[in-house]
Amino acid sequence: MKSAKFILLGLFLSAMTVSCTVSEGDSNEDAVAQVGKAVLYKATVTESIPAHLTAEDSAYFAEKYISNWITRQLLYQKSLLNIRDVDNTLKEQIENYTQEIYIHHYEQMFVNQKLDTLIPKQQIVDYYEQQKKDFTLTQVAVKPLFLIFPKTIDVARVKRWFYSSNPNDIESLKDFTYQFSPCFYFADSWFFIDQFIAKIPFENIETSKILSKNGFILEDTAYYYFIKTESIAEKGDYIPLELATDNIAKILIHKRKQELIANMRNKLYNDALHKNEIHFFK
Repeated sequence: MKSAKFILLGLFLSAMTVSCTVSEGDSNEDAVAQVGKAVLYKATVTESIPAHLTAEDSAYFAEKYISNWITRQLLYQKSLLNIRDVDNTLKEQIENYTQEIYIHHYEQMFVNQKLDTLIPKQQIVDYYEQQKKDFTLTQVAVKPLFLIFPKTIDVARVKRWFYSSNPNDIESLKDFTYQFSPCFYFADSWFFIDQFIAKIPFENIETSKILSKNGFILEDTAYYYFIKTESIAEKGDYIPLELATDNIAKILIHKRKQELIANMRNKLYNDALHKNEIHFFK
C-alpha cells in the first residue's frame, strides 16, 4: 500500500513537471490517471488543492485525491457491469437529481440577482407586534449600566454619582463617562444575560449579583468596572424588540425569497402557456 502511494505521488509530480513543457493541444500529457475511458487531468487535481497547504502537504493531498478518484471510477464501472436497470428506476432517479441540481442553482442565481435584503424598520416592528407570541425569552435579558474607567479617576466622586438617583448626578456621570470611559453602555441596549456576563473581564460573576439592581464595582490593576442593571426581562417574557430584530429580518428575507421563487415559477409557467410552448394530450 505504501509503495502504491508513492507511485501515485510520483505520477502527480511528474505530471506537474511535464505540464510545464507540453503544448496546449497535447491533452494526453496532462493526464494523471486513467481507469477505462475515464481520465483524470492534472488541472482538476491542482484546482482541488487548498491554497494554504505547504508543498509537501499539497503533494500528499493530491495523492489522496487521485487514489479516491481511482477507487470511485472502479466502483462506478463495476456497478455498471453488475446492475441491471430493467425498469429504468435508476435512470429516472439520475434525471430527477440532475434536474434538481440545475433548478436549485438557477433559483439561487435568480434570488441573488433579484432579492432585496433591505428590511424597513417599520416592517420589522409590524411583524414583531403581529407575531409577538412567538418571541419569548428562553433566558433572562438585561439592560445594564456598564462603565469602565482608568484607575487615575477620582473614584469617590464617580461612586457618588453612580449610586445616586438625583438627575443632576446622573447627568454629571454621563458627561464624565463621555470624556474618560474607553467603553460604556448607558442602559440603552438589551443583552441576553450570558452575552452581557461575557463582556465583563472577570471569572465567576454570579448572575444573581447582576440581577439584584443594586450595582457593584470591580477593579483590576488598570481599570474600575461600574455595573448596575437598570431593566430586566425575565425568562418567558416577550423578547425585547432590539434582541428580536436580527431574527425577524432573517424571517422576512426568507419569506421574500420564497415569494420571489414562487412568482418566478408562476410567470415562467404562464409565459409558456401564452407562447404555446406547453401542449396537453387527451
